[in-house]
Order: sequence, then C-alpha cells, then structure tokens
Amino acid sequence: MTSTAPQIPIEDIVGPAAEAAAQRARESGRPVLASVGIPVQAADPLSLIRGASPAMAGWWSRPGLVAAGTDVAFSLHTDGPARVVELADRLSRWFADAVIIGREPLAFAGCAFADAEPTGAWAGFPTATAWVPEVCAILDDDGSWLVAATPVLAGEAEAATEYLASSLTYAAHTLPSAGIVPQAAGIEPAGDFTPDDDAWTSAVADALTRIGASELTKVVLARRLRLPAGGDAWDTAVRLALSYPECFGYGISFGEATFIGASPELLIERRGSSVRSAPAAGTIAREATTGLGSEKERIEQGLVVEAVVDSLRPLCDELEAGAPRITAAGPVQHLSSEVTGRLTQPRHILELVAAVHPTPAVAGIPQPEALSFLRSAEGFDRGWYAGPVGIVTPDGDGEFALALRGALFHADGTDLYAGAGIVNGSEPDGERGEIALKLRAAAAALG
Repeated sequence: MTSTAPQIPIEDIVGPAAEAAAQRARESGRPVLASVGIPVQAADPLSLIRGASPAMAGWWSRPGLVAAGTDVAFSLHTDGPARVVELADRLSRWFADAVIIGREPLAFAGCAFADAEPTGAWAGFPTATAWVPEVCAILDDDGSWLVAATPVLAGEAEAATEYLASSLTYAAHTLPSAGIVPQAAGIEPAGDFTPDDDAWTSAVADALTRIGASELTKVVLARRLRLPAGGDAWDTAVRLALSYPECFGYGISFGEATFIGASPELLIERRGSSVRSAPAAGTIAREATTGLGSEKERIEQGLVVEAVVDSLRPLCDELEAGAPRITAAGPVQHLSSEVTGRLTQPRHILELVAAVHPTPAVAGIPQPEALSFLRSAEGFDRGWYAGPVGIVTPDGDGEFALALRGALFHADGTDLYAGAGIVNGSEPDGERGEIALKLRAAAAALG
C-alpha cells in the first residue's frame, strides 16, 4: 500500500477553519460546518469505503471526476410533495454559514422515485436526502484531494481541530494510491422476476389498450430481478466504473443496504447560469447495426425531450434541444438529445431536479395517469430506482443522473432493476428483450 500523505502540513489549516466556524457558531447560535480540503498524491477514491462498514457512504463517478465519502458530517432528510425544493433550501443554509478552506466539500444527494417512504428492501432509505461526508476522497482534473468536514459549536474549536486533523491524517496515510480490481463473485444466475412473465405480458397488453384509448401516450414499465445474496456492493461498483467509464457511476449506503449502478442518462446539470440535460430513450444492443432510429424509437425519444424542454422553459431565457444522436451506454445504445439553456435567475441544482423529475424516460405521459398505472402494475416498490442521484457544490452547482442500471444489495438478496418504454407499436417480447439487455451491465459486474 502506497501512502498518499498530504503535501502540506495539516495542522497549518485545520486550526483556523475550526476557530472561524466556532466564532460563527457563537454569533448564529447554531452549528457551523468546518471543511478542510488538502491535496494528496493520486489516490483511488473508492478505496476509502471498500472494505469498511460505514453507517452511510456515497460514490459518484463520471469522466473527469470521482468522489467517495464515508460517514456523515451532517445530513438532511425531507419528504412530502416539496421534498426536493425543501432540501435545496436547507442545504443552501448549511453551506451559507460554512467555513471552507482548500478543496470545497461535495454533498451527495438523491431521492426515491416516488414521494413515498421506501418500503421492503428499501426500508431505511430516506424519501429525499442530502449529506456531507466526514471524509471524502476526490479525484478530478485538478488533482487528488481529501476533504474532512465536521459541524462545530461555540466553544468546540479545539475538539474540532483535533477531529479534522486526525481524520485527514488517518485517511491520507491509509488511502492506497491505486485500487485492486476485485474478481466477480459469481452469483447464482437463477432469480425471480417481479412482475413474472405472465403478469408482465398482461401489464404490457393493458398499457397498450390504454394507449389505444388515448388514456396514456407512454408508460415505462419496470421489472425487478431478485438474485440470491452474494458479492460485495463496492467491489461491484469498481467493476462497473471500469467497464462503463462513459456512464455516471453512483453508490449510496444506508445501514446494511447499498444501492450502486452505472447510469447512461444525465438528468440535469447546473454550472453557474448554464443548465444541461441529456434525455434518452430507445434501446438496442450495442453490437446491433440496425433498429435504433425507427419511427417508434424516434417518437419515444421525442416525447422525453419535449417534456424536459417544457419543464425547463419557465426557468430559462435561452433553451435549445439538439438533434437526436446514437450514444453507447455499456452493452446497449440509445437515442439521446442534448438540451442546453441559460437560467433567467439563480436556481439551485435541486430546484432544477424538482422541475424535471420524473421525466417520461422513467415514468410516462400523462404523468399522473402513468404513475397511477405503474403503482398498480409493477408489484414492487421502486425505492430509489429511477430516482435522481448526484452531487451538489456549496454554491448550488451540481449534476444528477437517473438511478438506472442499478443493483440493490440487502440482507435478503441482490435486486436488479430495468424498465422499458411502452408506446404505440410496442410488443411484449421486444420490450422483455430490452429489459434483458439493460440488465446486462449490473449482471456482468456481479459475475
């Protein structure tokens, strides 16, 4: 194991951060976040949490950025119809008071697909949450970093100084400079689908009947494959990140359950006043040379783009949707269009998440009718599957993907999720095959 010892003395920066936070706490009468980020030698962020058993952990990966955080400096949980907007407000207030020295901290954030408390294997996952880890390892285009954070009360400067210094020192000297690629666990392939084949065929037929009667235009019907327990979630995350570097890698642990995946779809990104989304629809195997771009696929993808544009138009004075293009995402290809815009006034990234979620890529049109149909037809709780997951910076920038191509590791097994968009012209066998294609990514990483 190669040490990633810091390149500057830790004690030179943690003391002033803790003192300043304690002073602000005295003035405000509430805890204030102290965060210190230091450069270290190139490190593998995921090794911060692999092999550990933190009460809470997060991972985010895409080209140019990998971040992994462990345990909790502070966390926020919300529910109800305004859960994501409320999360934006509360997170902004925490960051507004924070004392930040060096590399800024990242908040991991996400929410369940629906506005309801997750149940079953998802029990323990919040409806919506954002949290800043106690320690976060970050690898980006500017270098490799360790960030430690803790809430500070008036009179706690000395204790906070010791805590921040020990956290950074321990992580810097134990974080390996390069990760080892673990072997796949080889989970037994036999598992149970929900809905089963008969129920799935019946649900697709019902959806097509409703589409024919103009009650629905599109609905995204998902299936859950429950496999026997086995394998390690974070080892699987390593293999996903290496196998699908073009995707958004995500991972969240709450207690004994961990949800990881490699998503092909950017839900929304904010950089200052600029916003970007990349809605996708339509799926064929990556090795296929024909089939994507049919009238059915173009209509399905167009519905998703139109909905995203309609959601963002009230917030932007410039908005443009690019032409559809074929994009590769692991074992499959999709039709994707880039939507770009400029905000008319400052908006937190979580406000933008609230504006666009759920898109027709994971729900349907009209939205209320589609969501009602899914509740009755799928037969399982989606939990965080198809919900927004991502990261937030202190100034309200950030990026969120749809939690697709995921696997939930829990005490009773490992659950894989995938869905297919049902529109006029869909056939049950074809849509079942699309789901099988989408399950390849997580299934291959599991072995």
